[in-house]
Amino acid sequence: MWMTNLPIALKLIASNIPLKDEVATILAAALRAADPFDAITCNLSVESNILTIGGKKYSRKHEGRIVVVAWGKAAPAMLQGACSKLGGLIQRGVCVSKHPVEAGERVRGIDYIQGNHPVPGDGSLAAGKAIMESVEGVTEADLVLVLLSGGGSALATLPVEGVTLSEMQEMTIALLRSGADINQMNAVRKHLDVIKGGGLLRLAAPAAVSALVLSDVVGNHLDVIASGPTYPDTTTFTQALEVVKRARVSGVIPVSILDYLEKGTKGQIPETVRPGDAMAVKANHM
Repeated sequence: MWMTNLPIALKLIASNIPLKDEVATILAAALRAADPFDAITCNLSVESNILTIGGKKYSRKHEGRIVVVAWGKAAPAMLQGACSKLGGLIQRGVCVSKHPVEAGERVRGIDYIQGNHPVPGDGSLAAGKAIMESVEGVTEADLVLVLLSGGGSALATLPVEGVTLSEMQEMTIALLRSGADINQMNAVRKHLDVIKGGGLLRLAAPAAVSALVLSDVVGNHLDVIASGPTYPDTTTFTQALEVVKRARVSGVIPVSILDYLEKGTKGQIPETVRPGDAMAVKANHM
């Protein structure tokens, strides 16, 4: 909201109001804090064989690789920030964003994919597959650095077995029309998507996972941003099923989705990554 009123604030600073220098300092600090590039560079450093991410130190192993997954509307700028610190230490990675990235702004060795928003599309499916492939074959010596920002839930998707992209699209439209809030939407997404609700932790095991998150969610709930791909989930199949059943009055909920969630409520399908799970405890978030 303060970004919308920024021109007015700047005019006030330019006038002879008291404390204008202090106001200018506060606004400048706010702009720096919201800048994706600076947000990453302030929380990432390398000294000798020690890599520090969000205050947590990792000892760099000679045989270890660094894989980067940048995902969300601010992904390109966040990736640029990471590369300015890590340089050639990054072996491979993927960048999923809402808008195309010009060739001159791309980082060598990174796959760039344009997803779809707010309803997932072919680009989102390609992004989900690329994220999964980027962490294939990682080992305990490797580190997966995840750079998350808003919009990730739609920009990348990897539907569970038995559910198609078109069915996810139908469901998403019904949820949007029903007025479901972000928490309800993501409870459903986490239970129908391989990479969400801690799913990326499972795919990246046994590598160490560290995530730097740029929040656009009030309260900065890490399980909500991009549907918490590296964060434990407290929602359940039962809650997800309740949300989609309520949304049926607003659109089509495919039978495959209802059947899958029903199986989950009966314990026939494993839940999302739970708080206290070893993978979740091991992961680092900032």
